[in-house]
Amino acid sequence: SSLHSLQRGKETWQAKPDGRIYSNLIADASGNVYYGDTSEVGESHVHSLDAAGRVRWTYSVGRMPVHQVTLDSRGGLLVSAS
Repeated sequence: SSLHSLQRGKETWQAKPDGRIYSNLIADASGNVYYGDTSEVGESHVHSLDAAGRVRWTYSVGRMPVHQVTLDSRGGLLVSAS
């Protein structure tokens, strides 16, 4: 898997996730991207990339695949994993 950021049909950055992405991807007003992935050994994480595609942080959710990520009205990240 790989992530690609495109603007007007041109790639601005590319990132390689740690595992397979099963969740949606979302971006906040600052251009930060959030998504969940699951590694080959079954470990799942939620990741945040900045607007340039660099890793901001990673959070482990254990062995529960991440299905959906969304932002609440105050910009908090909500994660659905099961």
